[in-house]
Amino acid sequence: MDVNTQSERLPEGLCAFLAPTRAWFEETFGVPTPPQLQGWPPIQRGEHTLILAPTGSGKTLAAFLWGIDQLFRALVDETAPDDEPGVRLVYVSPLKALNNDVHRNLRRPLAGIRNTATELGLDLPPIRVAVRSGDTPQRERRAMLKEPPHILITTPESLYLLLTSPKAREMFRTVHTVIVDEIHTLAGNKRGVHLALSLERLASLADQPVQRLGLSATIQPLEEVARFLGGSAWVGEGEDRVLARRPVTIVDAGYHKELDLKVVTPIEDFRSLPGNSVWPMVVARVLDLVRQHKTTLVFTNNRRLAEQTADRLNEQMAAEAEGRATGLIDGGVVKGIGLMATGRGLAASTPGVVPVPVHHGSVAKEARLEMERQLKAGELPVLVGTSSLELGIDIGSVDLIVQLQSPKSVAQGLQRVGRSGHLVRQTSKGRIFPTHREDFVEAAAVAGGMLRGEVEPTHTPRHPLDVLAQQIVAMVAVETQDVQALYEQVRCAYPYTDLTWRAYQATLEMLAGRYPSQSYRELRPRLSWDRVNGKLAALPGSRLAALSNGGTIPDTGAFGAYLSDGKTKLGELDEEFIYETRIGDTMMLGSQVWRVVDITDDRVLVSPAPGATPRMPFWRGDFPWRPYELGVRVGAFRREVAERLVRIGERLGVGDLREVRDLRETAEIQELLAWLGERYALDALSAWHTIDYLIGQIASAGAISSDRTIVVEVFDDPVGDARLVVHSPFGGRVNGPWGLALAGAFRERTGVEIEVETNDDGILLRLLDSDAGFPIDLVSELGPAEARERILRELPDSAVFGAHFRQNAARALLLPGLGRGRRTPFWLQRLRARDLLQIVRRFDDFPIVAETYRDCLQDVLDLPHLEEILQSIQNGEIRVVPVESLTPSPVAQSLLFDFVSVRMYEWDAPRAEQQLQTLAVNRDLLQDLLKDVALDDLLRPEAIQAVRDQLQHTAPTAMARSVEELAVLLQQMGDLSSSEVAQRASVDPAGWIARLTGEGRVIGLEIPVLVAGSGRHSHETRWIPAEYADDYIRAFGLHPEGDVSSDDATVDVARSSILQRFLAQAGPVTLERILARYAFPREWLESQLDALIEARELVHGRFTPRQEAGDGAGAEFVDRRALEQIHRRTMSILRSEVQPVSFATYADFLARWQHIHPAERLGGESALTVALQQLRAAPVVGRIWERDVLPLRLDAYRPEDLDLLCQGGELVWVGSGGADPRRSRVRFLFRGEGHTYLEGAPEDLGDIGEVPQAVYEFLRSEGAAFFGDLTGALDLDAEAVESALVDLVMAGLVTNDSLEAMRTIVESATLTPSGSRGGSGSGAVRRTPSALEEELARRRADLGLGSGHVTRLSDPARYRSAKQRVRHRLEHQGSAAGQPVASRWVGRWTPVHRFGVMGKPIPVAERAARQSRQLLARYGVVTRLSLDEEAGAWDWSTIYQHLQRMELRGELRRGYFVQGLPGLQFALPDVVERLRTLRDGALQDTSVVVMNACDPANLYGPAREDGPVDGSGRPLTFARLPSTWLAVHRGLPLLVVSGTGSEVLTLQNADSGLLQYAAGALLKHIGRFERHMVVQLWNGEPVLDSLGASILEALGFRRSYPVMEWDRSV
Repeated sequence: MDVNTQSERLPEGLCAFLAPTRAWFEETFGVPTPPQLQGWPPIQRGEHTLILAPTGSGKTLAAFLWGIDQLFRALVDETAPDDEPGVRLVYVSPLKALNNDVHRNLRRPLAGIRNTATELGLDLPPIRVAVRSGDTPQRERRAMLKEPPHILITTPESLYLLLTSPKAREMFRTVHTVIVDEIHTLAGNKRGVHLALSLERLASLADQPVQRLGLSATIQPLEEVARFLGGSAWVGEGEDRVLARRPVTIVDAGYHKELDLKVVTPIEDFRSLPGNSVWPMVVARVLDLVRQHKTTLVFTNNRRLAEQTADRLNEQMAAEAEGRATGLIDGGVVKGIGLMATGRGLAASTPGVVPVPVHHGSVAKEARLEMERQLKAGELPVLVGTSSLELGIDIGSVDLIVQLQSPKSVAQGLQRVGRSGHLVRQTSKGRIFPTHREDFVEAAAVAGGMLRGEVEPTHTPRHPLDVLAQQIVAMVAVETQDVQALYEQVRCAYPYTDLTWRAYQATLEMLAGRYPSQSYRELRPRLSWDRVNGKLAALPGSRLAALSNGGTIPDTGAFGAYLSDGKTKLGELDEEFIYETRIGDTMMLGSQVWRVVDITDDRVLVSPAPGATPRMPFWRGDFPWRPYELGVRVGAFRREVAERLVRIGERLGVGDLREVRDLRETAEIQELLAWLGERYALDALSAWHTIDYLIGQIASAGAISSDRTIVVEVFDDPVGDARLVVHSPFGGRVNGPWGLALAGAFRERTGVEIEVETNDDGILLRLLDSDAGFPIDLVSELGPAEARERILRELPDSAVFGAHFRQNAARALLLPGLGRGRRTPFWLQRLRARDLLQIVRRFDDFPIVAETYRDCLQDVLDLPHLEEILQSIQNGEIRVVPVESLTPSPVAQSLLFDFVSVRMYEWDAPRAEQQLQTLAVNRDLLQDLLKDVALDDLLRPEAIQAVRDQLQHTAPTAMARSVEELAVLLQQMGDLSSSEVAQRASVDPAGWIARLTGEGRVIGLEIPVLVAGSGRHSHETRWIPAEYADDYIRAFGLHPEGDVSSDDATVDVARSSILQRFLAQAGPVTLERILARYAFPREWLESQLDALIEARELVHGRFTPRQEAGDGAGAEFVDRRALEQIHRRTMSILRSEVQPVSFATYADFLARWQHIHPAERLGGESALTVALQQLRAAPVVGRIWERDVLPLRLDAYRPEDLDLLCQGGELVWVGSGGADPRRSRVRFLFRGEGHTYLEGAPEDLGDIGEVPQAVYEFLRSEGAAFFGDLTGALDLDAEAVESALVDLVMAGLVTNDSLEAMRTIVESATLTPSGSRGGSGSGAVRRTPSALEEELARRRADLGLGSGHVTRLSDPARYRSAKQRVRHRLEHQGSAAGQPVASRWVGRWTPVHRFGVMGKPIPVAERAARQSRQLLARYGVVTRLSLDEEAGAWDWSTIYQHLQRMELRGELRRGYFVQGLPGLQFALPDVVERLRTLRDGALQDTSVVVMNACDPANLYGPAREDGPVDGSGRPLTFARLPSTWLAVHRGLPLLVVSGTGSEVLTLQNADSGLLQYAAGALLKHIGRFERHMVVQLWNGEPVLDSLGASILEALGFRRSYPVMEWDRSV
């Protein structure tokens, strides 16, 4: 059947198509476009072809149509062989959205051609098309395997997965053509490198040559991309066989597509912005443009700005619909600045207003697809998006593209603006809105490049070893590979053309497990390498590892956002944003507001929250650096404009260039504005802002940085720190390493620490010592060689190195995910990567470390271009202009603004990130920590056995499951007898051994051994990998065949290799056991073991418990890494054994632990000292020390005993703040403990007033003084000195050697700080008088009663306080009347910060150790919250590190001991046992514990989840005040009395008899110091109406309506 009738009138390429194809095309499109006319001939000739053409030029159809035509031809050709099921054409694109779009668009030609064929009387069979991506449902994936499509649309990652699947890969044997669309987004990164290897795998798999077609609208240089697309092939035979590039035909149809492009701004003056923000004006202008066009796309550079933009547009539209001019300013303040959103989401939009949605990669797929459908159907007037809409998606007719801020590159700008006028021969219309003045410069440079098509060049990364490792495992997983053949296949991919054998071999060594896997389990083998036969074979789990961790896109640990049903996905959120989010928070996502209802390990559950004010989410890593080529363009633009301005200034005769600002209407300026508009697409305002900005910079600094000038500006910031800014437009990839090198050079020259920050426009350096100066000459003196050396030295410890090592290790399958689709937390990825890096750094040739260096220096940082710039500086081609200024220039101000934003949140890391350093112990310290520990008592025998079984491969999970795993096992173990092999194999290994020996991979040797107890030698046959044979022959002098040299040096090396391999796998082993396995000379062995111990590779001691090893067992040796594993497993066992006790059980324990429980009270002469030692440095309200705390802990408390301790200098009291001295806290310390628990002496005393300063300075000079000495020496009245001393006591600065002074301060109502009395004290804040009080003051003045304000008692509490002060004053009136104030003060006043109190300074580690022991002694169980009640120099990070070391030494346990205590918990071993005893009810107790609410033993007061409930059913909560007491029974607050008895709360359902007993105990204690008590409320009800009335009556209370009263005399 002839279906190929041709017409002479048709263009050349169209003639070759089938008649139905030609007819459909002519009817639909008319004539071909240039890329079609030029592209079809080489495609039809079967040539590999790269097509460059603008967006909307028909290049995708140019690539597809011939493949479709050939498919129809094959299906209808009667002479063709039977249709073999399989894929014929593969289309690869980088975006899932583009795949879905192409799938939809293919329906049109496929259906159209078949319909046209029907009209022509032809019957064309259907062509099957399928999409395979990460979003493809499992049902469609299974269907694809049963009936493969003719055309497969996929992504690079999915193609890799299909090629790694044994079943799916078979459908690619029929592939004839592969199309790589948007190739510019792949050729310059590792994702493209990964695809290049997949294309070679595809070419190797297919039964016929595969034609490659590449498509792009923006790419340069074409030759580089052509090489990437085509790769290479081996040609010739034997010695003439060479690697030759596959020829690729380049079709450059990059004709100039019409652009209607402008850089625009609505802002007249940046110095006068409404609300000090550009957004109100920019958003209003964007809305005007939206209304003038049918469909508008708004592009932003990151997801957060996209969400903010949609939010602002919605709010502005709603405001305008309501008749308001703006919705972005409220009360003169711009809304939505910082974390919060501007509006309240789509659901809160005004009726009748179509809300603006937002499209980005973190919005759910379904939502994105719906937006794309609506956009294409013309249902959306405006859509905000990011790069997710940038590539060649057919989004229908878009009239206008709005770009907020510079698009950051010419290529990206062309891609985005090309979304409008996307159809053939249409004009693309775009408007770029800069948002700050420096942004105008970059936007102009980009726009100029867009007008001239000056796309940034693309460079393919060269031989990345991480991608290579992943693809090798994938290739080996599906079939055994020949090592040499695989090397040749890899080199066919363009990125690996120059791959050296050494780098390839090192990668294989890593994958084969040649680096010690006991150091890090993920270094275990991923494949088996048969070195004898040169084969690579899969291990069980190889394919799963390759499939589960495939691709190159870094895992950011994002959380999925789901509706509360847990099934409907809304999008993804950054992990660090989630760490700052709490349940109940509202947030914006996809222009809608959601409330968080739950946060799990891998997802956030939300529900709609219309109308709520939300937070705006953020995503890290959304801000790419400026390419070097754009940096050069920015610099050239600055230079060219600056030169024109200087010439204009000279022509106009102005002395100061700033005068040009007043000459805007002159012909010269108008000519410059016109030139900027024509050459760089700037509108009039944008052009003027650019000129104004550059004038300001030139006038301020005298120069401006450009492609030929570097400006070095030095100035002091507002706080006086010296700042140096290197103005460099070359982008962050150049400025980053330059800043690293400069900081090192400055640090070395000045000896001062340097802080450095970089961005696209420069480098900011800050001297931490403001007295030092910047050696500016270093900027021009630093050469490329020195810079490279410094960068290489600084790089390994930089954050960028650590981040990219993590990514590279993950790509190389060294950091596999958690599996089963579970999210791996980002902080955990970082922790695992840091541990791995710490281990592999000692291997000079570890491939991923080498790859990270290459990655950082070439792909992430741009060292080659930095070296080029530095060489140009040395050659004088780029000049360095130093500038010293009093204030920063405009460019420097812009840099400072960026850096302030960085510094503002620098330490605001998520909780997991903050704890990253504390979650792991430095492995190098472990041996030192354990050197004095009896490890045979610490290590658990089951832990030792489990690790030994794992190392020895006798554990079920570690046994060999295949012949290849047995080969790897032998390589790790070194030598095994037949019985030992059988113990380590999951089946009978005889067949495996036979196969390995037959292949020459394993040999049997007679190894000399020492017969135990006899001293004689024997031999044992063991199986040994063939590559180790020479070592054994030399070590034991076997020489079975030939003459193998065996001088002493080689013998020692061979023996050492065998010994170290054995020790790495043996676990704890004695010297005798080593000799029993290998007949080494004893002296040599002892010497070698000593050397390994000295090198910290081996640890010597007793590790196995005596009952396991036998008392007669000698000392053992264990590999350091094996000991780490044993120790970690021991810790894990100990932690898993802990069953947490209830919060009430811990409260009961704490009462006993602190001796406040009646059964645990202290007695004897040392009782007081013991109690104070446990409570040392505890900040307790001073009034309750002798009233409640100590009397309730001791059988017999006597105040004179405490006096003696203070007077003798053994004990010191220290006060701390509070407006009321009677509520101030007091800490007791023993002599010389101040440096452990107290803050350092203040450097500035300006906050405490003049009189307190004078008193303090006098005491510091005198050392100690009586009260009378102070008044006399300072010539101050007694009341002023008294108030000053109170101030100083409450500031923790002075103390007294008599306890009476403390008692006077905390018990007297007449003493107040000087600031409270209006003196020159601390300046306590006064309450502002009300309007009524002001009026009363005026009336009093008019009546001659004085103008003072009338004090208003605002509440009953203040009234009661006033009454109590009067009563105390009357009580003390008799003793004080007629006597001087000094008579109240005894003892000598002294500074706290003196040697007698502080003692000798101690190191930070020692302070942490003492504080840790004190916390354990006080609380038994220590958590982060334990520090909440402490005051002074307590730092959890250092305390935590010491607690962790104590755990490693076995001194305490870590685990979850108490329910309700958040965070990590540490406890002493005997505390754990006591908690278990209390939990199990071994102690039958009916006692009631009485304590004050401020007592350190009290855990109750604030509300808690699952906390106790009072008699009214409400949470039993109360304030921790000195006037509140509680009675506790078995850890539960049975009864709480607050307000000195005015209100009583009881535990719900408490026994009335027990309540009466508890009330009696409380009354007995409170009655010691209170004469009268009045109870008003019982569980919130009037006491006379409650059950409490009868209980109180039984205790002697009387009814006195509406209260009940008690008097001590009754």
